Amino acid sequence: MLILALAHAIRDIPNGWATLGAAVVDVTGPVCFGIVAALMGWVLRRLKKVQGHAAAAEAGVTNSHEKNLRDDLDGKQDETRSLLTAALDKLSQIQRIQVDQGRDIGGIRQELRTLHANDELHNREQGRLREHIDEIERTIPKTHPG
Repeated sequence: MLILALAHAIRDIPNGWATLGAAVVDVTGPVCFGIVAALMGWVLRRLKKVQGHAAAAEAGVTNSHEKNLRDDLDGKQDETRSLLTAALDKLSQIQRIQVDQGRDIGGIRQELRTLHANDELHNREQGRLREHIDEIERTIPKTHPG
């Protein structure tokens, strides 16, 4: 209904739809321009902020020597890798030495156990011999005073 009423009303307007279109553009044009201008202002402020961040980042990664940052970091990484490899090799050597030392300590402990057992056996034998000598001395008469 509204469209029919509008269509009848437009017939009465000179140049019909063209006049209506021009009126809409005249009314909405400044509003659209205002919105576009506001968006452009926001975008420009964001761009300035991004430019500031980019400049700060560039200042942070700019070297004071001829070699660029990436090549410099790659070189440091290679150096670090070779130092870690050398350290791991040394650690492996230390581990092998500790295993050998553990075996040596185990052998020494076994030898000490054997010596201790032999010492106990020797002490028992010595005690038995001492008792035997004491018994012989008790049975043999003393021939000289003293």
